[in-house]
Amino acid sequence: EAQQLLKYQEAKAFYLRALVLEKKHLGARHLTTATTLGNLGAVYVQLKEPQAVQCLQAALEVQKQELGQCHPSVASTMHNLGNALASVGQGQAAADCLRETLLLWRQIQDQGMGSP
Repeated sequence: EAQQLLKYQEAKAFYLRALVLEKKHLGARHLTTATTLGNLGAVYVQLKEPQAVQCLQAALEVQKQELGQCHPSVASTMHNLGNALASVGQGQAAADCLRETLLLWRQIQDQGMGSP
């Protein structure tokens, strides 16, 4: 487990460096930046760090704006956000987010856009 923790710490450092460069060269509202924020958020969840929620919320905001509300990437980030909320003890918010994610996946499937 200590080795796994070290790998997540390394990933966190790489994502943080990438995020600085992407914000500088692409802007904070770019999909690539949002992807890095989402990946960083997922790493924060594994490290049980509360910044996960903020990263995933920021990623989700950009994705919804750039991809629309009904997109597999939006649903995936929402799922990760639900897990992040649960990991910081926000059980009701996590349940609401995960319920919304399930509804979104159903909508995506109905539109033939992908599967969870």
